[in-house]
Amino acid sequence: MLFYKYGLIVSYNPRPFVLIPVAITFLLSFGVFTMKVEDDLRFLYSPINSPARLEYSIHRAFTGDSINSTYVAVAVEPNNNLRNLLRKEIATEILSLNEFVLNNLTVNLNGRIYNFGKDICIRTTLCPLSNTIVQFFFNAFWNEKLWDDPRVRLDYPFLYFFDNKFFLPLHLYGVKLGGAKGIESIEMIHLHYPVPSTDHASSICYYQHFADYFLCEIQIKQ
Repeated sequence: MLFYKYGLIVSYNPRPFVLIPVAITFLLSFGVFTMKVEDDLRFLYSPINSPARLEYSIHRAFTGDSINSTYVAVAVEPNNNLRNLLRKEIATEILSLNEFVLNNLTVNLNGRIYNFGKDICIRTTLCPLSNTIVQFFFNAFWNEKLWDDPRVRLDYPFLYFFDNKFFLPLHLYGVKLGGAKGIESIEMIHLHYPVPSTDHASSICYYQHFADYFLCEIQIKQ
């Protein structure tokens, strides 16, 4: 009976029941301009009162870290004619590749050209230094003046470079120990490139473009 009477009211006065919902919908639609998309995995899958949120908020307060990022890993391994990457000419090639990525690599996204080093990588403190271990290792290994310096010492898995101590297995794989300098051969070298998000696109968008640019493995031809 109640719904019957309600139906009579609607049938005799349809205009308010049509116009009012339309007006409310129109007004509420402006909320889309203030909507903030939250794609940070730290918050999407963690409870509101979880310790992880508190710890991250403290970390962000001290470091200023508020950028989501992913990374591209480039695996450099020898081809069929070359079994050892520990050669000076190969070291030069790898360092040149890293230099190119950090200074000259560009990506076209939505009609805009981005320089990886100047526009993207610089947004995170560690990105420009992500392959510093590889650079220091090659510089120390192939520079006799540095190698003879008592402050430079290779004690695998560590490289002692003046006041710094580096963990080489972060980048060097398939290491065979031996020889005058402590390492005879290396089967694979990993270069890591963090890909942060920017004001114009998410880290995933940049990652997809970089993944298309890079091969999963770089075959160094002899």
